[in-house]
Amino acid sequence: MFHYLLTLVFAISIGKVWAGTSGAISIPDPKTGEWCLFGVEHLGPRKLSVGETGKYVVRLENRSACTLKHLRMLDKFPKDTDFKRADPQPSKIRNRRFPHGPILYWNQLKSRPGDIKTFEVELQVTGARNQILKNRICLSLPRDAEEVYCHYFKIRVLP
Repeated sequence: MFHYLLTLVFAISIGKVWAGTSGAISIPDPKTGEWCLFGVEHLGPRKLSVGETGKYVVRLENRSACTLKHLRMLDKFPKDTDFKRADPQPSKIRNRRFPHGPILYWNQLKSRPGDIKTFEVELQVTGARNQILKNRICLSLPRDAEEVYCHYFKIRVLP
């Protein structure tokens, strides 16, 4: 089951247009089978040029009554991008062959009802101009590794 909510908020920061996009991801609690709702917010540039580096923040909020001890968050980078840095540092970085972007993993996250976690990430656009990149933020549990629940955010590469 996948809950989807989209809200756009715009702000100006250092001459760049930034977009705040929010959504939701539901993931099943392995103990109860109930669906746990997580709010996901993504604040970062809406547009980047080839060669430009962009920084964004992902805010993950547990909006359910679930307590999860082994939550995994993945940041699946869009094609034609490179990873530069993240805070906190990912548990694992999987580099994929061009043109696919890397996947960042934060493992063993603990989440109680109402918990909020933030992740600051930097990527660089390396590929073709005039395209829409889709950055996917996903949640999974290690024992159900094939079950990944995602929400995506768009970044436009300028012509």
